[in-house]
Amino acid sequence: SELMKVRSREYQSAYGRGVKVGVFVTLSSLAIACSPARTVILTNDTPGPVRATVARELIGAGDRTLASAVVPAGEIATLGPVSAPFTERVTLRVDAAVGLGAGITESERLGWGTTRRRVVLDEMSVSGLSLIEGED
Repeated sequence: SELMKVRSREYQSAYGRGVKVGVFVTLSSLAIACSPARTVILTNDTPGPVRATVARELIGAGDRTLASAVVPAGEIATLGPVSAPFTERVTLRVDAAVGLGAGITESERLGWGTTRRRVVLDEMSVSGLSLIEGED
């Protein structure tokens, strides 16, 4: 009878540890899963090269570049997949790689998953560029 009580306590203790480990593994998996991937497929429909950057917006600490590319005229580039915690903002920034408008960016906050954008000339924009919905 005493032996049964000891074994019962040992089983309950082992069971409790197993549950705690299971909860920890589940929460860890959720934390990793909550860093969703973002991918940008960018088509350059301008006559010159553009510089594209995908960055995490870090409030008070600047931005962290996750992916970047110089996309020649008429070409398509894929940036990513990149991941960032779901609580942080991720932004696509595009500017002319050379000439007028270089350094003046057009930007767009990215959602999760794949974003398709086209870069086109836009005389009304300060940068001379606009980001528009891309085709599938």
